[in-house]
Amino acid sequence: VSDQVTASITAYNTQFKNRIVTSFDQDQGISIDRNIGSVNVDGVDAEANVALTPDLSFYNSVSYTKSRVSAGPQAIILVGSGGAPINLAGKTLVETPDWTASQRIEWKIQGWTFGIGGKYTGSRFATDNNDYKVPSYYVADADISYDLAGIGWTGSYIKLNGFNIFNEKYLGSI
Repeated sequence: VSDQVTASITAYNTQFKNRIVTSFDQDQGISIDRNIGSVNVDGVDAEANVALTPDLSFYNSVSYTKSRVSAGPQAIILVGSGGAPINLAGKTLVETPDWTASQRIEWKIQGWTFGIGGKYTGSRFATDNNDYKVPSYYVADADISYDLAGIGWTGSYIKLNGFNIFNEKYLGSI
């Protein structure tokens, strides 16, 4: 867009055939891969970076995703020891949030770079049947780095990273 602003918007449609999904079986203590058939995923990603000055920039991104399991023989799975069938046709793909967003602010001054940012992950279905959702969450990170070019080590720096600085509790994988 300009030297100060860069931006992009992407729309996509992905059609999976024989989509493999992994779930954890608590009774057996193992992860199990299973074929849920065809899945259609549509989405839009937008991002922008605004450099207010050469030393101060703001980055933001947002994504919307809509997923649907298509009808077909694999869309009916057996659950539990009794083998009760569940028809997944039309259901949302498990562990797939509708919305995600991220941002980062970065400031450079006299060899130092200070950054803070985070990521929002929307609620997601925890089950193939879409009968239970886990809540959304936001995780913030921060970092400080110092450019070592001033002492003759061009291209080198020392950096301290802080992840999940507000100690947010969340389920990363269901």
